[in-house]
Amino acid sequence: MKRILLVDDEENIRITMSRYLTSRNYEVKSVGSGPEALAALNTWMPELMITDLRMDGMTGLELIDRVRKDFPDITIIIMTAYASVETAVAAMKYGAYDYVTKPFTPDQIGHLLSRVEQIRGLSHENVELKQVIRDIREPEEFGSRNAKVQQLFEMARRVAASQSTVLVTGESGTGKSVLAKWIHKHSARSAQGFVDVNCATLSENLLESELFGHVKGSFTGAVRDKVGRLKIADSGTVFLDEIGDISLQLQTKRNGVFREDLFYRLNVIEFKMPALRERPEDILALADSLLRRACTESGHVPLHFSTEVQHIFSNYRWPGNIRELKNTVERAVVLARGELVEVADLPDRLLDPGTPIPPQAVNQPNMSLEDLERQYIQETLTRAATLEDAASVLGINLSTLWRKRRRYNLD
Repeated sequence: MKRILLVDDEENIRITMSRYLTSRNYEVKSVGSGPEALAALNTWMPELMITDLRMDGMTGLELIDRVRKDFPDITIIIMTAYASVETAVAAMKYGAYDYVTKPFTPDQIGHLLSRVEQIRGLSHENVELKQVIRDIREPEEFGSRNAKVQQLFEMARRVAASQSTVLVTGESGTGKSVLAKWIHKHSARSAQGFVDVNCATLSENLLESELFGHVKGSFTGAVRDKVGRLKIADSGTVFLDEIGDISLQLQTKRNGVFREDLFYRLNVIEFKMPALRERPEDILALADSLLRRACTESGHVPLHFSTEVQHIFSNYRWPGNIRELKNTVERAVVLARGELVEVADLPDRLLDPGTPIPPQAVNQPNMSLEDLERQYIQETLTRAATLEDAASVLGINLSTLWRKRRRYNLD
């Protein structure tokens, strides 16, 4: 945990708390009201928000409610006077993690921060465990009528028997992590760990800690010894997701290009995952498979796609690839009112013939990959009604979208 948003209409408290938190090496942004906090969250994403309850204008309860809906990954701690402990308990029902009563000591805050660090770590591990359980089943992406995809997974079967380093490339949402997990599952290493490290979601210090571990007290928040992911995966498989996004300190870059010697170390065997629009014969079969799974997992009666929906699916560009298709299907299962998924159950972006073609699919030899990505994200943000819609179209989560907005100055 690195960033903390502090919300209180008393300037003295903001100053005192900011000094204390900064002294513990946290990056702190302090604001004096709920609306200011929401405005800050559009451009600056913290892991923790500490907020007062009684503020003029938007109350702390209203702020907590908004933050929990729009930014569910943020942990919330509330500050309150002794007389309003009952209100604090009510705020926890809204989704706050804990509360501290005024006046409080630095030790109280420090102890609370340590607990937050621990609970966020456990939550992260729980998410990973659920993902591993879901991945035990054979993925839908492997059933394909496309000749290139069939060749790709035939090669994956052969590679699984080797010890070679594999580089998986392709657009977001095409199934890169699914392929990596499948190769591990069918390898001689399958009895050992598969360790997934998302390089794009971790700061330099946290990534180094995740990979190599740390000892208790080595930095703020290191409340216990931690074994590095590389050690955990000994004799197993390490999947470095979004490795191109690691910091300059952990990966030297030259003129914005991925370091050449590191690239060749990783690129022993390369798999290029095709975009969903490049395998149109698979779209409806994938959609049907995802629909059956979504109905089973949600306890919904079996559904089928109407003829109109099938036509839309076949003609849509799917810029978010399989991930976008999966999200669209799951949304339709929730909204469907009969035995058919109808056009009314689809998001508006699928019905707009002006949906932009991803720049990755356009031959623009004078543009770098970063320029192409920036252009596409900018176009998507302009057209999307909310950040959630934009993230869904792009096939990424909100946190990744926020980081890319900051990286490309799209705020």
